[in-house]
Amino acid sequence: MKVMKGTSVSERASVRVPIGLAWQILLATLEDLQAHPGAASLEADWSGLLGASVSAPIRVTLSEGNSRYELEIAIEPSTNERFFPHFHGVIALLHTLADTCELRLDGKYSVPLGGIGKTIDATILRDVARASLKRFVEQLAETITNRIKMAI
Repeated sequence: MKVMKGTSVSERASVRVPIGLAWQILLATLEDLQAHPGAASLEADWSGLLGASVSAPIRVTLSEGNSRYELEIAIEPSTNERFFPHFHGVIALLHTLADTCELRLDGKYSVPLGGIGKTIDATILRDVARASLKRFVEQLAETITNRIKMAI
């Protein structure tokens, strides 16, 4: 994994699907995102500041992780790279109960514009990048569950 400076983030979502099946769906979903840069977006809720949400098309890059149900992941803007955060970390599934697992995203994001960007991230846009990554994890968990429901 590319070691980077930035703000640590750790997001989780429960997936009520056996881990082996959940992994197949997660892997296919992430590989599809990797193959189609810009096809997915991270949503940032700026309603308090702008009265709306902002969407940034993303590019996902994957590489092999350190364990069976783990991948290294980079999530970066596919356009306007200078204006949106970059994330590098690990996405993994952990076995929790019989037919349930936990989807985890751990890593760091860096904000653009140097010191000014850090100040904006810490004040005006407090937790916007983190919330966007949380939403991304929740959407992946939802995708896994919905694909199982459609198959039944």
